[in-house]
Order: sequence, then structure tokens, then C-alpha cells
Amino acid sequence: MVDLKAQLNEAQLSAVNTVNGPVLVIAGAGSGKTRVIEYRVLRLVEEGVDPSSILLLTFTREAARRMLERAAGHDRRCSRVEGGTFHSFGYRLLRRYYASAGLPENFSVMDEDDAGEAIKRCMDRSVQDKRFPKKDTVRSIISACVNRSLSVEDVLAGDYRHFLPFSGEISSLRSRYCDFKRKNGYVDYDDILVLMKALLEKEEVRASFISSYRFVMVDEFQDTNRLQGEITRLLAEPHGNVMVVGDDAQSIYGFRGASHRNIMKFSEVYRGCKIVKLQDNYRSTQPILDLANSVLRSMENKYDKSLVSAHSRDGERPAFFMFGDAYDEACWLASRLEEALAAGQSPGEQAVLFRSAYVSIPLQAELGRRRIAFRVFGGMKFYEAAHIKDAVCLFRLAHNPSDELAWRRVLKMNDGVGEKTAERVISEIRHCRGGMRVYASILRSGKFKGGLKSALEKLAFFLEKASSEPDLALRFDMILEYYAPFFRDRFDDWHLRNGDFTALREIVAHSASADELLASLAIDPPQQCEERGGIVLSTIHSAKGLEWDNVYLIGMQDGVFPSGFSFEKPEEMEEEQRLFYVAITRARGRLILTFHRENARNLLTPFNRVSRFLELPGVADSIDKEDVFSWNSTGRRGRGAYPGCGGEGEALDDRMFDFLDGEV
Repeated sequence: MVDLKAQLNEAQLSAVNTVNGPVLVIAGAGSGKTRVIEYRVLRLVEEGVDPSSILLLTFTREAARRMLERAAGHDRRCSRVEGGTFHSFGYRLLRRYYASAGLPENFSVMDEDDAGEAIKRCMDRSVQDKRFPKKDTVRSIISACVNRSLSVEDVLAGDYRHFLPFSGEISSLRSRYCDFKRKNGYVDYDDILVLMKALLEKEEVRASFISSYRFVMVDEFQDTNRLQGEITRLLAEPHGNVMVVGDDAQSIYGFRGASHRNIMKFSEVYRGCKIVKLQDNYRSTQPILDLANSVLRSMENKYDKSLVSAHSRDGERPAFFMFGDAYDEACWLASRLEEALAAGQSPGEQAVLFRSAYVSIPLQAELGRRRIAFRVFGGMKFYEAAHIKDAVCLFRLAHNPSDELAWRRVLKMNDGVGEKTAERVISEIRHCRGGMRVYASILRSGKFKGGLKSALEKLAFFLEKASSEPDLALRFDMILEYYAPFFRDRFDDWHLRNGDFTALREIVAHSASADELLASLAIDPPQQCEERGGIVLSTIHSAKGLEWDNVYLIGMQDGVFPSGFSFEKPEEMEEEQRLFYVAITRARGRLILTFHRENARNLLTPFNRVSRFLELPGVADSIDKEDVFSWNSTGRRGRGAYPGCGGEGEALDDRMFDFLDGEV
């Protein structure tokens, strides 16, 4: 038998040795929760528990496979433990009890594309309003209703306010979609959980199925939604032997339906449960953990804990840097990363994290310009996004009216213009060489009729005006004004994509010429790297569960992080704070936070305010004040390099952290 005392710390051992009854393991970041599950499975099997009576539920099959393989490395019998995701386990249950679930024996599971097509088929022909959400958006709304146990109206009010006028139509569409699935023997991803819960409430299933699992374990319990919380309760009900592992401070998927209440109310649902806290951190240095602990202490709905470096690792204190604008910030970051690579550091150990993908756009452009390989987690590279391509093609046309590929994309943005119509217009343009005025006259010619004629006339007026504007930033503003109605019509989530244009405008404004700008955007982006072959750019949500030696947390502006959408929503603001904690605890050895002053998103408030999270008690004291500098695009580094930050080259001394009072 394995000597557990030699493999585990005191808290881990306590969790592993608690075999019977309900157990809640609060696993702080980097505290070795995987080892707890691995060795608890081993402990149960070595104590004579039938492996097939142990159920391990996780959020990815890979996670379950990895933990059970590690346990099986100690004892091969552990490979017979049943492990998988809630959905894969639910699917097996539905196959066994399909009749009780009201399904035909040959029922089919739809993927997201199938579900979208089914919704499209169910759309009433009377839905002619162009503003009505597209099929994939409707699917997301319906999914949110199921996972968050909310009505259509509540989901729209929280996430899609611009679709509130269609609340009734969407509710009716949801009913027709459910009827379609029932009549045709389909279930979608969300149905699996709904039907699984309904089956587990049936006496016949409880007697013949649930009772066969004597020990239930759930990983990442903070990410479960209400349905999964209820399913866990039903699975554990016959015997009460349930252990859930998770970190309340890492519950960051509320937008997907995850319920922070599941882990917070566990002790109320399971009276007399044992709570074990894992607080020894095997990842980060103590200075990084000191910052994380300051954030933890300021949380309202939480389990008290304080992370301690298990190996007593000391190191650099987290540092805060501020810049004039996003472009200066990107130049400095690219230079810093370039220096790290030149010094022989692994690119796969450098990570730049951000709250929202658009924050990284200036950095992506700068890394691309320097030919520094990078990967993007949590979204495509910005120049691959459809709305960015649309705007760039409009810019290309205003600069070069002979750009046939740009013509084709721009023309097809108009309703009723497909490949044939676009080719007909381009054919007219192709046979006439000249400047924008010549092409504009062709668009206004009498060869085109009806709605197409009107659309082409608007395009001609816009192109003439934009092509004559020498200021690139103002020209880009004209492009956005023309593109706005297309943008809102084509993308249901246009309000979430707006930030991309703000970031792109900064790139435009810093370009010496249109030729330079378009050339930089046309250069082939670095190829996607192997798993650890390039610098990582990631949203914080996509970084959860990962770790790097060096982490740069950028965009620490209030309204960016935390998101401005959370300002009037206390629960969402709490989740934003948990997201900050997750970002901090991704770093092993070095953590740098950055902020830029210029607010290009709101002309009424030209200067950004530093994130309110830096105002939390103890946070400022955990950041190294001596490492706070300003940086400008000339490459000169010095304290107070910007007006309002201490004067030209003047030390900031005691006012270095005036931003905590909102004075920056």
C-alpha cells in the first residue's frame, strides 16, 4: 500500500482519509486538489470498496481520465472507477432509461450546429424583422434559460437588452423548438441535464441505478450550475457519501450558468459535512500569494482562507506600470517580451492576460510587427474577426479604389447582393480606370435599380468623402459611421465587439500612412505554435487552470477590469473580483500589472481611472512601489514621464500611488 503520509500534506491527508459522509474540500489555487482526488480514489479501492461503485464527475473527460490514470498507476483496479463529465454520464443514463425519459430508443443528440438549424426551422415565417436575433443567438438565449433557471425575459434583461422587444416571440420560438425536438426524437446538450435530473427523481431509477454508486466525487464544484447541483444531491441521497472539491474564489463562469451558491450552500444542503481547506500553494512565490490573499480578504461571500507557499518560496513583489496610452503599453510589453526571449527564457512561460479580448489588440499588432510568435486563447486574432475584416476592407477601398477583393466584400455586405450581383458591379468598375470620383459615378449610373441603386449611391457618397480625408483617424471614424448599420444588423453581439474598433482606431492613429497601416495588417500573422512554442495571450477565463513563470496582467482600467457591465450588478462585481484573484494566481514567479491613462473609448472622460480592485485593502501594500514607472513611445523610461504624474522625469515618491484615490 502507498504511504499516504509521505505523499500528502496534513490537509490533503485529512480529505483523503475522510471516507464516509459529506465532505467539502475548499482547494485554494495551486493547492494540489488533483492529488486529493487521485489518492482518495486509491484509498477507497485499497480499503476494499468496489471500484465500479465509485463515481467521479468532472467538467472534461480529459480531467477524469488523467486523475484515474494516476490512481491506476498505484493500483490497476482504479481504472474500473467510473469517471466522466455530467453530460457523458447523463447520456449513458438516458440510453438505459430512454422510455422513462419519454424518448424513443433511437433518440439522437444534437450538437450546437444542429440545434441552431433546428431553431431556424422553427422560426415563424412571420418573423421578418431584421432586428430579430439570429438562430445561434436564440440558441444561446434558450441555453441560458435552462442553465440559469431563468425566463427568456430575465435572460434578455441581463444580457441582451436590445432584444427585449422580442421577448414574447422568443418565448414562443422556444416552445416550438421543444415541440420539434420531442416530435423528432432529438435532445440537445442542455436537455441531457434536464432529463437526467428528472430520471434521478424517479423511484425505479433510484432503486436500480443510484444505489449502485456508494461514493460520489465531483471536481470543480464551484463551476456547477443549479441543475448539476441538484443532480449531485440526488446521486448522493441514498448513502450520503459525497465529496466535492472546488474553490469558491475561482467561481468565474456565472455567464455560462455556473452557480456560486452551490459551493457556498453545501454545508446547508449536507448537514454535518466536514470542511477541509487546502491552503498550501505549490505554484507561486509568497509575494504573489500576499497579493492574492489581500484580494481574498476583501471578498464578501467566501470561505476564509490564506494561501501560503508550500516551499517557502520568496521572490519579486508584483509590480505596477502605467503608460500614456494603449499603444505605449503595447510597445513596452513587446520590448519586455523580446528581451525575455533574447535572454533564453521559454516563450511558453510568458503569458499576457486580460479581461476582454479587445484589450490585447494593440499588443497583437505590435508582436506581429516584430515577428514575435504568439498564440491567442479565448478568441481569434483580432484581424481574423469578420467585423474587423469588414472595416479594413472599407479602409482599403477609401485608399485604393482599384482593390477588387475589397469591393467584393463591401458590396456583399448589402442585402440582396450575392456573388452574381457583386460580380456585375465589379465588372463595370473593372472596365473603367480612374480615381474614386470615376468609380463613384459608375455606382450612381442608371444601370442599377431599386434597393441596389440606393445602396450603391450611399456607398459612393461615403467613399468620395472618406477618400478625401487625409487624417487617418478621422477617416476611420467615417468608416465606422458608415459601417454602423451593417455592423448592428450582422452581429447580434455588436455591443460586445465595439471595443475592437476602439483598439483598431488606436493602431490607425499611430500609423504613419495608410500604406504602412494596410501593409502591417496584410502581413501573414505568425503561425499557430505548438503547445509550448509561443507567447500566450489569453483572456483570464481561458487561463483558468493554467500557470506560467511570468504573467503580465494588462488593461487594469476601471470599466475594463472590472467590466463596466458589472457596475450596477453586485453579484457580477463579486465575480469580477474572483476573476482578478484567478489572474493573480496564474503566476509562478513574476507578476506585472499594467494600466494606461488615455481613455480612447469615451471622449467625455479623457483619462482612465485605475481599477477599483487596486483600491482594495492591502492590495497597494502588496505591490512594489519602486517598480512603478511611465513609459513613452520614444523608448525613454523614467518616473513621471507624463503630465500629471509628477512632471517631466520627476520622481513620484509619496504620490506614486495617488491612483488609489482616483487622482491619476
